[in-house]
Amino acid sequence: SSVCREKILLSYFGENIHDNCGNCDVCIAEKQKSSYTQEDVRSGILYMAQLKPRNIEEFVSTLAFSKDDIMDNLSFLVDEGFLKFDADTDTYFNPVPLQ
Repeated sequence: SSVCREKILLSYFGENIHDNCGNCDVCIAEKQKSSYTQEDVRSGILYMAQLKPRNIEEFVSTLAFSKDDIMDNLSFLVDEGFLKFDADTDTYFNPVPLQ
């Protein structure tokens, strides 16, 4: 659910509040999601991929971004030619070596 848990609970008891609580799992996830940009996600991915080829799990476990955002940006970076995907090893790598 993408609705504040406190709002749901209070509406069940007939109370209506306008603001989110900011403390439940939904509100915290929303804050974390909005605290970074797509450029932040892409920079993190590109930095990791420059060091060595990585699979999705390595990006997700290392970067502080949602799996959906990481996967969306991996697709974008491959489509735009910034990364390559090796289907044999299921890894993403930077086609331009470090200088």
